[in-house]
Amino acid sequence: MKPIFLLTSLLFLCFSLVSHAQDYEALKNIKLKDQSDCQKAEEKVVECSTYLLSTPLEKNNIDRLYSVQFLMRWMEATPDYTFDLDETVTKISKSNNDILSIYLASMAKFVLENKDKSKDPKEVKFNSIVTLLNYCEAASNKVALNSELKKMIKAKSENKLKEYLKL
Repeated sequence: MKPIFLLTSLLFLCFSLVSHAQDYEALKNIKLKDQSDCQKAEEKVVECSTYLLSTPLEKNNIDRLYSVQFLMRWMEATPDYTFDLDETVTKISKSNNDILSIYLASMAKFVLENKDKSKDPKEVKFNSIVTLLNYCEAASNKVALNSELKKMIKAKSENKLKEYLKL
């Protein structure tokens, strides 16, 4: 039994090291001073957004923190995109920074992967909310649903999310 436990532990360690091979701490060194810097960083923005949207919420995950900080710096610095945070965001996040970070990642990823729709705030909002709700619905992501999120998930399941969001 001990050899199986040892082998399993070794495999787990190897997978953990490989999955964290990305150096997220280095994100803080990426300069975002002008439009050119922001455009060069777009690939990293998508990478960070994808990472945030594919990993569960964990309070002590430093890579998530570095990713969120980088996304926020980029979103503030880029002149190519505008990110509207309205009352809907306030309702769904209710001072929950984890929910807010997932919404920001959803917005950044959407505008960069759908540049033709990136100038339409309603399109950005709707698709970002859908991505956020999909993330929240996955039990493995460990999201504590507040009442507003539950209402939105219900509206989405009934194909009434645009009506609920008044879009």
